[in-house]
Amino acid sequence: MQSSQKRVLIVGGGFGGVAVARALAKYRNPRLSITLVSDKPHLEYYPALYRTATGRSVNEVCIAFTDIFRGLPVTVAGDRIEAIDTAARSARGRRGSYPYDYAVLALGSVPAYFGIPGLPKHSFRFASTADALLLRNRIHTLLGLEEITPPDGAHATIAIIGAGPSGVELAGELASYLHSLKETHGRGLRVLLIEALAEVLPGFSPSVQKRVRRRLQKLGVGVITGKKLEEVHEGVIVLAGETVRTAATIWTAGMRPATLPTEPPLLRDTGGRLVVDEYLRVRGAEEIYAIGDNAATPWSGMAQTAILDANCAAENIIRSLSHKPLVSYRHKKPDYAIPVGGPYAVVLAGGLSFFGIMGWM
Repeated sequence: MQSSQKRVLIVGGGFGGVAVARALAKYRNPRLSITLVSDKPHLEYYPALYRTATGRSVNEVCIAFTDIFRGLPVTVAGDRIEAIDTAARSARGRRGSYPYDYAVLALGSVPAYFGIPGLPKHSFRFASTADALLLRNRIHTLLGLEEITPPDGAHATIAIIGAGPSGVELAGELASYLHSLKETHGRGLRVLLIEALAEVLPGFSPSVQKRVRRRLQKLGVGVITGKKLEEVHEGVIVLAGETVRTAATIWTAGMRPATLPTEPPLLRDTGGRLVVDEYLRVRGAEEIYAIGDNAATPWSGMAQTAILDANCAAENIIRSLSHKPLVSYRHKKPDYAIPVGGPYAVVLAGGLSFFGIMGWM
């Protein structure tokens, strides 16, 4: 690296990390050295994880960094960052240290279990291709058992906890997938979608909620709302004091920002997100930008938001090299596209709503 170059360290290889690396690289500024650190060799397209869980190839979800950055001046380091020394401007990984002039934190999110007894041990996460493959293997194992359906049918239930977009997508696609397997193998599993709040897709309009509930029920998905998960045991969940026996329990009801130890500690909001200024710089460490799930901004947690953040952070890093005024971040409400089994989806975009095959197309 030339001594005059500024080192940009991007921590995280999700939507935000990849977007900021590509945005910076396209400037082809010889004064920049761009390094992205990820513990995976690929980008995982999280919105389509249900494809892997329902028998599709992982290649539909994973895109290699070698393809994403082909021809671009981006170095990818296979490592996991464990801590950041903001005073020394250096990140410590398992395989080495990474000094930086600018850092972009794009760590994404990890499951949040809210202290529910037994939940981490006795449930399937749904946040990576590895999680999706474990779930698929569990389903195939269940379908291979001689007595998959006991007399009361209880053990034939797959419970999905959380009826937000991820839970709804998984429930719809899983029900369709299991129906096709039943036609082939003659054995079936029931899908049960559980939401602690009053309706599926909390926060969406009542008309959207009603349409989606009807669609799920048409697919054969059992829907329970208004009952909070209290405990999870092997083969059993407890909902508001009521015991439900299950063959598998899948947790889609909570995520929290992934965090890194920093010295000195960085300011976070009550949800664990980093507090940023109007330019997405972390308060108290202006050489560090936080984007996506890690930034305390409106609509944090959405892939579209992470990409929007990435473009703003990249432009401001480029501007700072030339001592130009930085641009203020402008948040934007994301559009939604929620598949609900087969050729059916809900699309909410630009104030318009599409349902069924029109949304799916």
